Amino acid sequence: MKLAIILIAALATRAAAGPSVRTQVILSDGFSDALIVTGPIVDQADVSKIGLFGALLGAPIVHAANDGWARAGWSLLARTTMPIGGIGAGGLLCNALTTRQPDEWFHCLDWELIGAGLGLLGAEVLDATVISRPSDPTDPTPTMFTLTGVF
Repeated sequence: MKLAIILIAALATRAAAGPSVRTQVILSDGFSDALIVTGPIVDQADVSKIGLFGALLGAPIVHAANDGWARAGWSLLARTTMPIGGIGAGGLLCNALTTRQPDEWFHCLDWELIGAGLGLLGAEVLDATVISRPSDPTDPTPTMFTLTGVF
């Protein structure tokens, strides 16, 4: 277990002239996802907990270690909100497709866990493809994330 924590921390540290930020994020996510999947296989819940911790904080630490504090914030935001949205979407989908009895509190738990997993996977893909993309120093146009809506 200590080895897993050391490996996550080692993947999150800044390497001088080493792999790109995107590569570091992908390695951190891959290792964390492997721990999440390995936990139930070896019947050790702590392994999965460390994997979830790494999936939540590994990439933001990588961004922060490479002086990308804004990207660290966006990464952390995506990794916390997208799984929560997946839980909500899984619960809504379960209630729409199944009949729920009033005494069955955990009827949709499996749907919600699948939604949370898909939300986390989506956040990891978003981070690797959009948030971790290398910035082009010749491009004078700043990148800005916006959220619009009609109320």
